[in-house]
Amino acid sequence: QINHRVQKFAPDGKFLLAFGDRGEEEHRLGEFYSLSIDDVNNVWVADPRHHRIALFSSQGQFIRSIGKKGKNPEELFEPVSVCYLKNGGYLVGDRSEHVLKYFNSKDELVYILKKDQPSIDTLHFLTADPHYGIFTAELMKKRILRLNSKLEPVFAYHRPGNRAGEFGIIAGLSIYKDTLLVTDSGNHRVQAF
Repeated sequence: QINHRVQKFAPDGKFLLAFGDRGEEEHRLGEFYSLSIDDVNNVWVADPRHHRIALFSSQGQFIRSIGKKGKNPEELFEPVSVCYLKNGGYLVGDRSEHVLKYFNSKDELVYILKKDQPSIDTLHFLTADPHYGIFTAELMKKRILRLNSKLEPVFAYHRPGNRAGEFGIIAGLSIYKDTLLVTDSGNHRVQAF
């Protein structure tokens, strides 16, 4: 985020390339908190400063911008998270009152989750699995929500604190081999559920 770029490394830690950099040109990024990788290894970056999702190839070539600035349901207002879905659709969390949006592969809005639904706040991190559903983190409330495919809350993991299973500041989510991994930067650890 500070360097306004995406960096790519090999599994052994060798630096491969960087792309994005700060700027106003279409191929540059303003700031970002989240990225996602699709089935062909394209990189989807949530760029709140430019009110868009920027799509890059795996080699860092700019492909296109997705979204238009605005606070209407189909528009984006400071998107802070993005998650590519196996069906070709994608999820976007932004700072408008329509806090989570589900778009299909044609960039058409399918479902929204508003802030007024069970006291939802800004959703900063997203991950999804076809078997387990959608998981998102509410940074300020220190909780993880599990959602169904219609963006309806199914369960909330809400345990602030510093013991095992409790959260300080949730800084990232990922699903790997049937395990939900949670980066808990407030407690300087990664937790597995």
